[in-house]
Order: sequence, then structure tokens, then C-alpha cells
Amino acid sequence: MLYVVFKGFILGAVYTLAAIGLSLQWGILKNFNFSHGACMSIGGYIMWVALREGLSYFSAFVVVVVVLFFIGIAIEKIAIQPFFGKNEANVFIATVALSSIISQVLLLIFEGKAKDLTPLVEGNVKFFGNFTATYHGFLF
Repeated sequence: MLYVVFKGFILGAVYTLAAIGLSLQWGILKNFNFSHGACMSIGGYIMWVALREGLSYFSAFVVVVVVLFFIGIAIEKIAIQPFFGKNEANVFIATVALSSIISQVLLLIFEGKAKDLTPLVEGNVKFFGNFTATYHGFLF
């Protein structure tokens, strides 16, 4: 039972990171970017491609940050800024549409199949009578 709770905390940490990004955008800019989750998916796929190309985790992370920085600027200039301050519903519609477009493009490129990353930390540890991957503890 405690193992399931531990796994829930790990998944909750990922959701918390997404929620922090959304709340920062809402708190600072007063708009809600519904393409935020699609951008997280882009980051995951970029990380997967970079690691497959032989980059280290740190190098792949830097690539993800730089690429998503420029994607974020492009989203701001193309989908948010033209509508900002005029009609908030237009920002909502633009970011929902952008999320759908990004999701479908990723589906076309990566075929919607599960992608595995090599673990950052190898091995298993015993946790409350169950074995779990060491990297789960590292993520937590």
C-alpha cells in the first residue's frame, strides 16, 4: 500500500510542476495558456531524441530548455500577443487550438507510441517491502 502512495507522490510531483507553470502564467500575465501541456510533451520528446543521439542528461536538458524558450517566445508572439487585452476569449481559443495542433503534429511525428528514457540512476531499492527503481527516489 505504501508503495502505491510513493508512486502517487512521484506522479503528483510531475503534475505539480505543470501546475506551477500554469499558475505563474496566470498570476503574472493574467491569461491561461492551454498549450502548456503540449509544450511539456514537446520537451519530453526533445529529451528523448537528444538522449537517443548520445547526449548526456545535462546536455539534453540544456537543449530542451533552450528550444522550449524559443518555442515559448513564438507562442507568445503568434498566439497570445495579438489578442492580449482585447478579448480574453480569443486568447483562450487560440491556445486551445494551438494545443490541439501541437498534439496532432507530435502524434504524426512520433506515432503515439510509448517512448522510454534510459534511467538517470541505475538499480533498484527496497521500499516498504517492495522494490522500486532508484531513479523514482531521485525524482521524488
